[in-house]
Amino acid sequence: MQSGDFRVTTRPTSASSRPACPSSRWWGCSRPLALVPLVSGTYWLDVLNRIGIAIIGAIGLNILVGFTGQISIGHAAFLAVGAYSTAIFETKAGLPFWLAIPLAAR
Repeated sequence: MQSGDFRVTTRPTSASSRPACPSSRWWGCSRPLALVPLVSGTYWLDVLNRIGIAIIGAIGLNILVGFTGQISIGHAAFLAVGAYSTAIFETKAGLPFWLAIPLAAR
């Protein structure tokens, strides 16, 4: 049984099928997101932070399970420990969100 995303040809990808500047798409999408904190309230910032954290966890799990076919529950555990320690740093120590995230990652 085949699991994962495998190439079936060994022919290299032609240069014409690759985008000219892949980072330009990222910059084009991130500029409007940089303006969101200026125009939205704290509720929507909280919602967007939670969505971003879930996206990061989903992308990591997709890379592991989708491309390699390996099953790991460790991703969920690491995400849960990071979220729990961020909450502890914010509530008990009174640290701001942007300082609690790097401390939770240590």
